[in-house]
This record gives sequence, structure tokens and C-alpha cells, in this order.
Amino acid sequence: MGKICAEEKLIVEIDNKNKTIKNNGYRKRAVKELHDLKLNFSKISSKDLASEIIRCIRPFIQSKFGIISSSLTTEEFITYYKEYSTQVIGFKFPEELTELLNSCDQLRFSPNNGNNSERENLIINSIKLVRSFPEINENSPTN
Repeated sequence: MGKICAEEKLIVEIDNKNKTIKNNGYRKRAVKELHDLKLNFSKISSKDLASEIIRCIRPFIQSKFGIISSSLTTEEFITYYKEYSTQVIGFKFPEELTELLNSCDQLRFSPNNGNNSERENLIINSIKLVRSFPEINENSPTN
């Protein structure tokens, strides 16, 4: 009986390590893609830049919150996941994510294209957000 428990414990530890590696992979990929975007941001339109930022961080955010419907507006996403993160996951929804999503919407839908320094700062802030995003309990059913 003791041997089975030890084997089960090892399997659980391996599974938890795989979850951590998998989740860290999303963070690493998002940061790499955002760095690549930073190198070429001046070559693409503001609308495309904002869309690319969202595309880069979406898999990472999905790895934290579970499936995210692409049909949700930014406001719907923020409202739903603020409640979800507090009740289900047990942490406060990062205000920086709200600011980032709103800035991307503003860039995508504004007639003003923003200057290069604003666009570059948006990418830099995206990288900072992904790097500093709070860890969510690895035992969460969404991870």
C-alpha cells in the first residue's frame, strides 16, 4: 500500500511539474512574440499592432483563465473575468490587464494612429504585464 501511495505521489508531482512547464511556456512564448513585435512595430498599422498584441497575449491569458470566447467585447471580458477571478480563482483581476486591453481597443478603433513612442510603450507595458502576471493556483481546474 505504501508503494502505491508513493507512486501516486510521484505521478501527481510529475503532473504538477508538467502544468507548471506548460503554463511557463505560454508566458515565455508571449514575451518572445511581443519582443519580436517590438522590433517591427513601426512597419505595421496601429490597428494591426493592437490586434497583434492581443494575439500574442491571448494564449497566455487563456492558460490562466481557461477558454476565452473571441466574441466577447473587451468590456464583457473584463466584467466576466473580474468576477470569475475573484470568486473561482481567488485573486484580484490585474488592473494592468484592464488598462492594456482598453489601450489596445483605443488604438484599434481611434482615428488617431498614435505616435511611435505610444505604440512602443504599449508593447513594453504588454511585456511587463505578461512577466508580472500573478501566478494562479496550479490546482485550479482551468490550468
